[in-house]
Amino acid sequence: MFIKGSYKVTIDGRDVTSRLRPLLKDLCIERAAGEAADSLDLTLADPYGGIVMPRDRAPVEVELNGQWGFI
Repeated sequence: MFIKGSYKVTIDGRDVTSRLRPLLKDLCIERAAGEAADSLDLTLADPYGGIVMPRDRAPVEVELNGQWGFI
């Protein structure tokens, strides 16, 4: 596992952490200055094509070590 500590990923109000854990290869949060939007990149390895993409504009929340890292 590449992340030291704990993390939680919520998409559209559903905790998907346990489903993503075996597929998650990288997680990158970039904070933007001022009013600009922050960005989140999740890199997943899905060799069997089992990932179902969330609906367009579904809210994504990431918690890193008990602190909200991205909303």
